[in-house]
Amino acid sequence: MGTRFEILAGTVDLLEGVVHTATAPIPLTPNEVALIGALHDRSPEPCSPEELLTDALGYAASAKSRTVTVTMQRLRKKLEPDPAEPRTIVTVRGEGYALRYADTPIRPVRAVGLPPGRDLDAIDAGFAAGACPLVLVGPGGVGKTTLARSWAEREGADWVELFDVTDAGALRRRLVAGLDLERAADADAAIRDRLAGRPVVLDNAEDLDGEARATLAGWLSDASAAILVTSQTPLGLPRERRVVLGELDRDTARAVLRESRSRSGLAPLPASAEDQVLDQLGGMPLALVITAPLADFLDDLDEALDVPSVDTAPHHATLSAGVGRTFDNLAPEALATARAIAVFSGPASLHAIAQVADQPLPLALKSVAELRGCGLARADGPRIDLLPIARTLLRHDADAVRPARERLVAWLVSLDPSHEQLKPLRPEIENALPHARGLVRLELLARHVELLYAFGPVDDIPSETARWLEGVPLAPECEVHRARAMLLVGQREAARDLLEHVLDRVTDRPTFARGASLLATAQSWASMPEAVDWARRALAALDADTPLHVRVETGTYAGYALARADDPAGFDAMEDAIRAAGDRLPARALTAALSKARLRSAPPGELERARHLLERVGGVLGEVQRAIDTADLAVILLDAHQVEEAWEMLREPRRVLPTGHRMMLGTILTNAAIRLLDHPERTLELMDEVGPPIPEDLRRFVRLLAHRDRAGVAAMEERFRILGEAFLAGDPLPESTDLRETRKGLETVRRRGL
Repeated sequence: MGTRFEILAGTVDLLEGVVHTATAPIPLTPNEVALIGALHDRSPEPCSPEELLTDALGYAASAKSRTVTVTMQRLRKKLEPDPAEPRTIVTVRGEGYALRYADTPIRPVRAVGLPPGRDLDAIDAGFAAGACPLVLVGPGGVGKTTLARSWAEREGADWVELFDVTDAGALRRRLVAGLDLERAADADAAIRDRLAGRPVVLDNAEDLDGEARATLAGWLSDASAAILVTSQTPLGLPRERRVVLGELDRDTARAVLRESRSRSGLAPLPASAEDQVLDQLGGMPLALVITAPLADFLDDLDEALDVPSVDTAPHHATLSAGVGRTFDNLAPEALATARAIAVFSGPASLHAIAQVADQPLPLALKSVAELRGCGLARADGPRIDLLPIARTLLRHDADAVRPARERLVAWLVSLDPSHEQLKPLRPEIENALPHARGLVRLELLARHVELLYAFGPVDDIPSETARWLEGVPLAPECEVHRARAMLLVGQREAARDLLEHVLDRVTDRPTFARGASLLATAQSWASMPEAVDWARRALAALDADTPLHVRVETGTYAGYALARADDPAGFDAMEDAIRAAGDRLPARALTAALSKARLRSAPPGELERARHLLERVGGVLGEVQRAIDTADLAVILLDAHQVEEAWEMLREPRRVLPTGHRMMLGTILTNAAIRLLDHPERTLELMDEVGPPIPEDLRRFVRLLAHRDRAGVAAMEERFRILGEAFLAGDPLPESTDLRETRKGLETVRRRGL
């Protein structure tokens, strides 16, 4: 409801606490203002005396007082021509008091047009709470001036433009001219009297210096009129209250965009193009008005930042000028914080912002508060985000945000590559890759690949690796990362060939250790002596300066290769990796624990550790990796002859198989199927689900064993035939390098008595 309205006696002004009549103003006491204001808010509905006592006057609900009755009697004496026959404050029998207006049910002094998506409620509430002045704060182009014009039109307020006014002398001259006080003998006294007596708008006050603000505060010290100030930053005046004007909501912004195009004789943009404009420019009215007629012709929406505005105000000459002035008025630390937030892909935590801004946490918190106070930033739960237009404008100056981008990349690389830590930062890692260089890009790429493997899509690992290795002038080190990607998607032979070709030319010690351990693992399916040699070289390359995640990964892969060769040092290396990973890298600890348990009959303690680690990290793993690790644990349980628990555990991996990492999951499920040959119906059920890329001859071999088809086995390739015939005949199983895992599974079944 408005703060001014007409009754029979005249015009009530709640902010001034007076009723203007044809003869003389009638002052109202605070209680009288509170009661008539409450009736105005509820009109034409009545209010009971109890409601007025508690809601309007603030008494406790249990209070007993005649204050309402006494105050109503005084009001009627002041306002009614005949208090005995009230026509303004009437009594509704059995319900209480109601307010009646002069002519219409509820009518403000002047009806005004409002900008889309805006209202004057917050301004009215600020003045009702005693603001003098009320400062409408927000970035350039958000619509402060437009909304202030609506308020000024309704209130009949004077208007003074303060753009580019900085010092006290210029402020005085501008107010004298704007308020038509040129003939006054004492300019300061005349300004003070005018500000005390009638509503005024002071537009674009953000450039006032400290002395000018102090002078304005002096003029306003005794003011009782409504003084509305627009500014891109708070002014810090003694009685100042602020209303931060935010961007339009998305639906309203879309309507403004369409209306602006309609006024230019243009059809609406396609919905996808509208979404692109709104994503990049948000609900900033000036940005939408400028961009609307140009959107069909711009190659990049950033081009709209410097297009001349249809607004002729000098501070709105372009979008860059309109919004950029807000940044110009920020403290240097707040501007640095804004640039730090701008390089994130979306809302960021305060801790992350402080890291990228290179600020202590208290300073970052203070800077964020300043950005929010100016309407440039907003809270999104516990995270902080910039307005889209602010982010776009800051990124437009690539040189200015480059230091923040470099600090973001360095911070991401410094983090432990745990899934818990990396998962929420996945968009940041992908967006930071183009800005990383050299070995830093390789480390960032390793985290990107880790996330692809954990959360999918796994099939993108080779193409993403090739994409981000392009242009990195570290050929041997790049090839190690390419080989790592190959191994993760099951391209073991290609990875082995590549590593053999480049590894001796790698000069970066951690990269060599990682590559040597990968080659050791790949060689363990082809040449065990070479696998052992590369595993030992990998472990020897580790030192005190090796990053934790490289040390854990190297220990796991090299240890796995040594353990496959029955070298006890391999189990020791994997145990060291598990301990080193600890609480910082629990998913890596799980990988090492599963690898260790898989290679020998796991004692109960190791099985329980693997179970515990899987339970701990399962909630943060991606569906595919969780399925792989669960299937791995199920195979280990089958080796420990815990068949029913393992079979139940295989449900989730089987569900994921059609859409997950078919090579890795298919391999593990095939190993499980072999270990279930004493339950042939289960073996066949699994093999019905496993398809390419698992080799056809291996799938056929397992099926033939499940059917006990000696003739079929005898017709197979020699390596399958010899192993299969020995198994079906109950003879000792021959050694087999390339069917090592198959042979181990058959031995498990043998131990259970088949």
